[in-house]
Amino acid sequence: MKNFTLLESNTVFDGKLMEVHRDKIRFDNGKEAIRECILKKHGASAIAAIDENGKMLFVEQYRYGTDLTMLEVPAGLVDPGESPEVCAVRELEEETGMKAGKTTFLFDYYATPGYCSEKISMYLCEDLKPTHQHLDPDEYIEIKRYTVDEAIQMIEDGTITDGKTIAMIFAVKCRFKMEK
Repeated sequence: MKNFTLLESNTVFDGKLMEVHRDKIRFDNGKEAIRECILKKHGASAIAAIDENGKMLFVEQYRYGTDLTMLEVPAGLVDPGESPEVCAVRELEEETGMKAGKTTFLFDYYATPGYCSEKISMYLCEDLKPTHQHLDPDEYIEIKRYTVDEAIQMIEDGTITDGKTIAMIFAVKCRFKMEK
């Protein structure tokens, strides 16, 4: 239910990955407001990769925006003309050096819908086969493997704080609990 009219929109920043808009809107009740929004130019995909031992693959990497090294599920931006599923398979191999024999769509995730349009498509990848990592020149990634229960403990102790990763861990926990 959209309850406003866009009166004015100004692009404050136009970069490689995003645009930032400052918009003036009028609600149906006549009140006006300013909204700032980050419009992502590309979608993204995230992967819950489960190995032959039932462990999830994680990537540990420094994140400039938080100034932290974070433990996350593999993920990346969808290239122009690429489907989110193809992106998931490609990113899994690039970041972890594993190729998925089976890929299943789980759900779409909006990380911060109050001010950002970024949608992340979440996939489960199984039947993994080793290939080779293909990291970007500016990527420094360490691969980690944990059971879902270990990952939940790391959420509880503050080790895992990334939203998409937390959503993915609980989705995998629910999925495999329901299949048993």
